[in-house]
Parts: sequence; C-alpha cells; structure tokens
Amino acid sequence: MLVSATVNYFDGYDLSAEDQTGPGTAGDCGLSDGTIPCKVSDYITVDLNTSFKVNDRFTFYVNAINLFDRLPPLDNVTYGAHLYNPVQGGLGILGRYFRAGVKVGL
Repeated sequence: MLVSATVNYFDGYDLSAEDQTGPGTAGDCGLSDGTIPCKVSDYITVDLNTSFKVNDRFTFYVNAINLFDRLPPLDNVTYGAHLYNPVQGGLGILGRYFRAGVKVGL
C-alpha cells in the first residue's frame, strides 16, 4: 500500500485590476470600496492519496482532496460578480471531496 500527501499553497492577491481601473494601477486596490480588506489572504490545502496494488493489472485507490475542508478566503468584491473566475479560489473552492476507483492495466 502506498500513502502520500500533497500540500497545495495558494498565494493571496489584492483587489486591483488594471483592466478595470486603468493602466499603472496594479496594486492600488481600486476594486475595494474601503469597507473590506484590500488583500485576499493565502491559504493551504492538503490532499491524501492512497493506493493498493492487487497485482500487476489492478490497483485500487482512494483520494481525499482538501482533507481538512479548508475553503478559500472570501473575496467580497468578485465572488458572484459577472464573469467571476472561481479558479482564483483554487481547488479549495469545492471544499472536501473524495475519489475512489480502480486502475486496470492491459
């Protein structure tokens, strides 16, 4: 049986967008109205992966993705906005989930 863990680090970002606030405005937090923090914090998730090789043809596996159910920090400015890109939240946006299956070699 093999067991491994993967640690995923998602860096934070600030609430600025040159395409909305104009050239040279990167980092100015132009999308923040001042009532919320300018910077969206970073966060870490942990995945746990296990596999059991039955023979040369069959391997069973179970994965726990985002094992500790760590959700990304809330970004009040862009969550739910028109054309919001959930990729900014990384895989953590889905919360904890599990995968199980079998790999078959021919």
